[in-house]
Amino acid sequence: ETYLPQHCPTVECDLLLANILAGPLMELMPRFVELTRPDTQLVLSGILDVQAETVSQHYQTEFKMDNAVVLEEWVRLSGVRHG
Repeated sequence: ETYLPQHCPTVECDLLLANILAGPLMELMPRFVELTRPDTQLVLSGILDVQAETVSQHYQTEFKMDNAVVLEEWVRLSGVRHG
């Protein structure tokens, strides 16, 4: 299942921000790689604290991930696409 319409234009962005649940974030990682260029800033939220490490590790293949920022049970992950 894909969460982006297939007719979405192909673009490369300097900032990608996604505030959705961990499952879709994991599935969308290959698409996010397509949409970003080297050194693009990535910000992910909508992630529960218990899911943060798994999501961060999944993205580390393509992005240098920063330490998670936690507020109550929710987490924001950020990073930069490898150059």
